[in-house]
Amino acid sequence: MKPSVDDVWNLISQLTPQEKKIIYNKLHEDIKLKLNDILNNVSKRTESEKVDFKAITKEVELVREKNHAEN
Repeated sequence: MKPSVDDVWNLISQLTPQEKKIIYNKLHEDIKLKLNDILNNVSKRTESEKVDFKAITKEVELVREKNHAEN
C-alpha cells in the first residue's frame, strides 16, 4: 500500500536538515528533467506542426472579442 502524503510529510519532518536537502535536490533534479522533456516535446511539435501567423492572429482576436463581451 502506498503511504499517504501526510505519512510522507511526517517522515520528512523527522529528517535532519542535511537529509532534507538531499531530498530537495533530488526532487529539484527530477522536476528539471521533466520540464526539459516537456520543452523538448513542445520544440519538436513546433518544428513539425507550423502554425500560420494569420491563424494565431485570428485566435487572439476571438479571445479578445469573447473577453470584451463578458465585461
